[in-house]
Amino acid sequence: MKQALIISGGAYDVPPVALQPNLIIACDKGYRYAQMLGLKPDIVLGDFDSIDERPTADGFTLLTYPIEKDDTDTMLAIKYALGKGCDQITLLCALGNRLDHTYANIQSMHYAAQHGACCEILSKKEQLRALRPGSYQLKYKPDTSLSLFALTDSCKALTIHGAKYDVERIELKNSFPLGLGNSWLSDTVSITFEEGILLVAESYMGDES
Repeated sequence: MKQALIISGGAYDVPPVALQPNLIIACDKGYRYAQMLGLKPDIVLGDFDSIDERPTADGFTLLTYPIEKDDTDTMLAIKYALGKGCDQITLLCALGNRLDHTYANIQSMHYAAQHGACCEILSKKEQLRALRPGSYQLKYKPDTSLSLFALTDSCKALTIHGAKYDVERIELKNSFPLGLGNSWLSDTVSITFEEGILLVAESYMGDES
Protein backbone atom coordinates (compact mmCIF):
# COMPACT_ATOMS: atom_id res chain seq x y z
CA MET A 1 0.00 0.00 0.00
CA LYS A 2 1.14 3.55 -0.70
CA GLN A 3 -0.13 6.30 1.61
CA ALA A 4 -0.58 10.00 0.96
CA LEU A 5 -1.12 12.65 3.63
CA ILE A 6 -2.96 15.74 2.40
CA ILE A 7 -3.09 18.84 4.60
CA SER A 8 -6.03 20.97 3.52
CA GLY A 9 -6.96 24.54 4.45
CA GLY A 10 -9.98 24.06 6.72
CA ALA A 11 -9.99 24.49 10.48
CA TYR A 12 -6.68 23.67 12.19
CA ASP A 13 -7.89 20.61 14.08
CA VAL A 14 -5.27 17.87 14.14
CA PRO A 15 -5.59 14.67 16.18
CA PRO A 16 -2.56 12.85 17.59
CA VAL A 17 -1.89 10.40 14.75
CA ALA A 18 1.18 8.38 13.85
CA LEU A 19 1.47 8.27 10.08
CA GLN A 20 4.39 7.40 7.84
CA PRO A 21 3.14 8.60 4.46
CA ASN A 22 4.97 8.03 1.22
CA LEU A 23 3.78 11.42 -0.02
CA ILE A 24 2.87 14.64 1.81
CA ILE A 25 0.85 17.29 -0.03
CA ALA A 26 -0.03 20.69 1.42
CA CYS A 27 -2.95 22.59 -0.15
CA ASP A 28 -2.87 26.39 -0.10
CA LYS A 29 -3.22 27.39 3.60
CA GLY A 30 -2.31 23.80 4.43
CA TYR A 31 1.29 24.82 3.78
CA ARG A 32 1.20 26.99 6.92
CA TYR A 33 -0.42 24.13 8.82
CA ALA A 34 2.36 21.79 7.68
CA GLN A 35 4.90 24.24 9.08
CA MET A 36 3.00 24.36 12.37
CA LEU A 37 3.08 20.54 12.49
CA GLY A 38 6.77 20.40 11.68
CA LEU A 39 6.08 18.47 8.47
CA LYS A 40 8.00 18.89 5.24
CA PRO A 41 5.66 18.49 2.27
CA ASP A 42 6.80 16.93 -0.97
CA ILE A 43 4.24 18.95 -2.92
CA VAL A 44 2.67 22.34 -2.19
CA LEU A 45 -0.20 23.21 -4.51
CA GLY A 46 -3.20 25.45 -4.94
CA ASP A 47 -4.39 28.83 -6.11
CA PHE A 48 -3.10 30.38 -2.85
CA ASP A 49 -6.11 32.60 -2.31
CA SER A 50 -6.18 31.74 1.41
CA ILE A 51 -2.61 32.56 2.33
CA ASP A 52 -1.01 35.96 2.91
CA GLU A 53 2.21 35.20 1.06
CA ARG A 54 2.63 32.66 -1.70
CA PRO A 55 5.29 30.08 -0.73
CA THR A 56 8.56 29.84 -2.58
CA ALA A 57 9.69 26.34 -3.50
CA ASP A 58 12.29 25.23 -0.98
CA GLY A 59 12.84 21.49 -0.88
CA PHE A 60 9.42 20.77 -2.36
CA THR A 61 7.63 20.97 -5.70
CA LEU A 62 5.36 24.01 -6.02
CA LEU A 63 2.30 23.70 -8.28
CA THR A 64 0.29 26.89 -8.83
CA TYR A 65 -3.22 26.92 -10.31
CA PRO A 66 -5.63 29.71 -11.28
CA ILE A 67 -8.37 30.71 -8.84
CA GLU A 68 -11.06 30.08 -11.47
CA LYS A 69 -10.95 26.31 -12.02
CA ASP A 70 -13.16 23.25 -11.74
CA ASP A 71 -11.14 21.40 -9.09
CA THR A 72 -10.77 22.51 -5.51
CA ASP A 73 -7.24 22.53 -4.13
CA THR A 74 -8.01 19.39 -2.13
CA MET A 75 -9.35 17.64 -5.22
CA LEU A 76 -6.17 18.59 -7.09
CA ALA A 77 -4.17 17.01 -4.28
CA ILE A 78 -6.26 13.83 -4.36
CA LYS A 79 -5.86 13.54 -8.12
CA TYR A 80 -2.11 14.04 -7.75
CA ALA A 81 -1.90 11.34 -5.08
CA LEU A 82 -3.93 8.93 -7.19
CA GLY A 83 -1.67 9.64 -10.14
CA LYS A 84 1.32 8.66 -8.00
CA GLY A 85 -0.29 5.31 -7.17
CA CYS A 86 -1.45 6.12 -3.63
CA ASP A 87 -4.27 3.85 -2.47
CA GLN A 88 -4.46 5.15 1.12
CA ILE A 89 -5.24 8.87 1.45
CA THR A 90 -5.58 10.75 4.74
CA LEU A 91 -6.86 14.34 4.88
CA LEU A 92 -6.09 16.66 7.78
CA CYS A 93 -7.60 20.12 8.37
CA ALA A 94 -10.40 19.28 5.94
CA LEU A 95 -13.39 20.10 8.20
CA GLY A 96 -14.77 23.22 9.84
CA ASN A 97 -14.80 26.90 8.84
CA ARG A 98 -17.26 26.52 5.93
CA LEU A 99 -19.94 23.89 5.34
CA ASP A 100 -19.59 24.13 1.56
CA HIS A 101 -15.85 23.36 1.76
CA THR A 102 -16.49 20.48 4.14
CA TYR A 103 -19.09 19.01 1.79
CA ALA A 104 -16.75 19.48 -1.18
CA ASN A 105 -14.04 17.55 0.70
CA ILE A 106 -16.47 14.70 1.38
CA GLN A 107 -17.30 14.64 -2.33
CA SER A 108 -13.56 14.50 -3.02
CA MET A 109 -13.33 11.44 -0.75
CA HIS A 110 -16.08 9.87 -2.86
CA TYR A 111 -13.98 10.55 -5.98
CA ALA A 112 -10.94 8.92 -4.38
CA ALA A 113 -12.96 5.82 -3.45
CA GLN A 114 -14.36 5.57 -6.97
CA HIS A 115 -10.78 5.54 -8.24
CA GLY A 116 -9.65 2.72 -6.00
CA ALA A 117 -8.31 4.47 -2.90
CA CYS A 118 -9.36 4.23 0.73
CA CYS A 119 -9.78 7.86 1.79
CA GLU A 120 -10.35 9.31 5.25
CA ILE A 121 -10.69 12.68 6.97
CA LEU A 122 -9.34 12.94 10.51
CA SER A 123 -9.91 15.57 13.18
CA LYS A 124 -9.88 15.48 16.97
CA LYS A 125 -13.52 14.38 17.13
CA GLU A 126 -14.19 12.88 13.73
CA GLN A 127 -13.03 10.06 11.53
CA LEU A 128 -14.76 9.96 8.16
CA ARG A 129 -14.07 7.18 5.66
CA ALA A 130 -15.28 6.62 2.12
CA LEU A 131 -15.39 2.87 1.48
CA ARG A 132 -15.77 0.72 -1.58
CA PRO A 133 -17.85 -2.50 -1.53
CA GLY A 134 -16.38 -5.17 0.71
CA SER A 135 -16.16 -6.27 4.33
CA TYR A 136 -14.80 -4.09 7.14
CA GLN A 137 -14.17 -4.44 10.87
CA LEU A 138 -14.64 -1.32 13.02
CA LYS A 139 -13.05 -1.45 16.46
CA TYR A 140 -14.94 -0.09 19.45
CA LYS A 141 -14.20 3.51 20.42
CA PRO A 142 -15.55 4.78 23.77
CA ASP A 143 -18.02 7.69 23.72
CA THR A 144 -18.22 7.56 19.94
CA SER A 145 -21.22 7.32 17.64
CA LEU A 146 -21.16 5.32 14.44
CA SER A 147 -23.10 6.59 11.43
CA LEU A 148 -23.34 5.28 7.88
CA PHE A 149 -24.43 7.24 4.81
CA ALA A 150 -24.67 6.38 1.13
CA LEU A 151 -22.51 8.69 -0.98
CA THR A 152 -23.82 7.12 -4.17
CA ASP A 153 -27.57 6.94 -4.82
CA SER A 154 -27.60 3.85 -2.63
CA CYS A 155 -25.44 1.21 -0.98
CA LYS A 156 -26.90 -2.23 -1.57
CA ALA A 157 -26.86 -5.45 0.43
CA LEU A 158 -25.59 -3.64 3.53
CA THR A 159 -25.18 -5.88 6.56
CA ILE A 160 -24.16 -4.65 10.03
CA HIS A 161 -23.30 -6.99 12.92
CA GLY A 162 -22.25 -6.11 16.45
CA ALA A 163 -24.01 -2.74 16.61
CA LYS A 164 -27.02 -1.45 18.52
CA TYR A 165 -28.94 -1.50 15.24
CA ASP A 166 -27.97 -4.57 13.22
CA VAL A 167 -29.33 -5.04 9.72
CA GLU A 168 -29.22 -7.75 7.06
CA ARG A 169 -28.76 -6.91 3.39
CA ILE A 170 -30.65 -3.64 3.33
CA GLU A 171 -30.43 -0.86 0.78
CA LEU A 172 -29.16 2.39 2.32
CA LYS A 173 -30.22 5.41 0.23
CA ASN A 174 -28.69 8.87 0.10
CA SER A 175 -32.14 10.49 0.33
CA PHE A 176 -32.84 9.36 3.91
CA PRO A 177 -30.53 9.41 6.99
CA LEU A 178 -31.38 5.90 8.18
CA GLY A 179 -27.80 5.17 9.23
CA LEU A 180 -27.41 8.09 11.64
CA GLY A 181 -26.47 7.47 15.27
CA ASN A 182 -25.65 3.79 15.59
CA SER A 183 -23.22 2.50 18.23
CA TRP A 184 -21.15 -0.51 19.23
CA LEU A 185 -22.55 -3.44 21.26
CA SER A 186 -19.36 -5.48 20.94
CA ASP A 187 -15.64 -4.89 20.58
CA THR A 188 -16.01 -4.93 16.81
CA VAL A 189 -18.74 -3.94 14.40
CA SER A 190 -18.61 -5.72 11.06
CA ILE A 191 -19.91 -4.02 7.93
CA THR A 192 -20.41 -5.65 4.54
CA PHE A 193 -21.98 -4.24 1.40
CA GLU A 194 -21.95 -5.13 -2.27
CA GLU A 195 -22.61 -1.97 -4.24
CA GLY A 196 -22.07 1.78 -3.88
CA ILE A 197 -19.72 4.06 -1.95
CA LEU A 198 -20.34 4.18 1.81
CA LEU A 199 -19.45 7.03 4.16
CA VAL A 200 -18.59 5.83 7.67
CA ALA A 201 -18.58 8.60 10.28
CA GLU A 202 -17.21 7.94 13.77
CA SER A 203 -17.90 10.99 15.95
CA TYR A 204 -16.51 11.43 19.47
CA MET A 205 -19.18 12.68 21.86
CA GLY A 206 -17.23 12.86 25.11
CA ASP A 207 -15.50 15.70 26.89
CA GLU A 208 -12.05 16.36 25.41
CA SER A 209 -10.85 17.76 28.73
